[in-house]
Amino acid sequence: MRSSYDCVIIGGGVSGLAIAYELAKRGYRDVAVLEESYLGSGSTGRCGSGIRAQFTSADQIVLLRESEAIWEHLSEELEYDVHFKACGYLFLWDTPELVDKARQNVAFQNRYGVMSRIIDRQEAKEICPSLNTDSFLAGQWYDKDGMAFPFDTVTGYARAARRQGVDIMTSTRVFEIETTAAHTFTVHTTQGNIETKNVVNAAGPEARGIAAMLNVDLPYRLDKHQIMATEPLEQFLGPMLVKGALYYLQTHRGNVVGGTDTGDQNATDVDSTFEFLTKFAKEATEIVPRLAGVKLMRQWAGYYVMSPDAHPVLGPVDEVPGFFQANGYSGHGFMMGPIVGRLLAEYIADGKPSIDIDHYNFRRFARGELLTEKAVIG
Repeated sequence: MRSSYDCVIIGGGVSGLAIAYELAKRGYRDVAVLEESYLGSGSTGRCGSGIRAQFTSADQIVLLRESEAIWEHLSEELEYDVHFKACGYLFLWDTPELVDKARQNVAFQNRYGVMSRIIDRQEAKEICPSLNTDSFLAGQWYDKDGMAFPFDTVTGYARAARRQGVDIMTSTRVFEIETTAAHTFTVHTTQGNIETKNVVNAAGPEARGIAAMLNVDLPYRLDKHQIMATEPLEQFLGPMLVKGALYYLQTHRGNVVGGTDTGDQNATDVDSTFEFLTKFAKEATEIVPRLAGVKLMRQWAGYYVMSPDAHPVLGPVDEVPGFFQANGYSGHGFMMGPIVGRLLAEYIADGKPSIDIDHYNFRRFARGELLTEKAVIG
């Protein structure tokens, strides 16, 4: 391992690897990615694979709209198939009040270029023939939302970054970060020390601990969210289905993958539970009765790194020049990865991102300038 780099990125999930790749594309090749375990071992490898722009706040809509544009061509960009598919997201609403609210959300999303729309039960059934139309009153549909395979995405970014000269080191834990008299950093790792001008904290569930090494308090909590995967089935489902906290889709391999909320906030483990499985099965089969009797292949859990306003922290920390944040995604990190990679790389290499993300800065918490997002699923 080399002893110095221009930029050290802590975290080998989609954010860290996308930032490294985008930096290298801009000629900023003196970059290292440090991952404590294996690539994608944190939130990225435990996510539900969904990618959407149907949000309720303008900033999230704009970011995810731009991210979906990158996702559409990401396999060609990386020269590796990430199995992105614009399968669409179909939200199902079962009360008049929720339908009215959805109409407002659709009008708001349309203003920012996300052309979602309200559909009736007949059209929803045409999109997903297996639906039980008695389980909802109306749908909310956007066909450019989609899915990709997390581990193929991580592999694609890692291979592309390495081709550009990025060093990626797994099984490398960071246990201390010091600032130097020269306004640089010494990153202490289990593989040796590294001197660097810039540090990017893309450590997912470990981000708060990394930030604390430089006396930065990220006010996050870790919520446990569980997911299950069925045996492979013939392709039949079509879109990502969402009803309340329930969501599921069918991957390119045929597995139905999804989750629902069990209210496990401030969690200290990622153990899976039978309670989740029975809750998910009941909710999922109510919408798609065909799933009854399908065999479960496996289940797992991961963390949503929840910020106080369900928005990420992106960009520099003013009090610690050269220390950048890309964390706190509150369940949306995988889908945001490509656009975050581009914007953070622009920030580091050029000093200014192409989309203003100053409102995502860490300082908003101390100022009480919280953002608003209501469309958190799972």
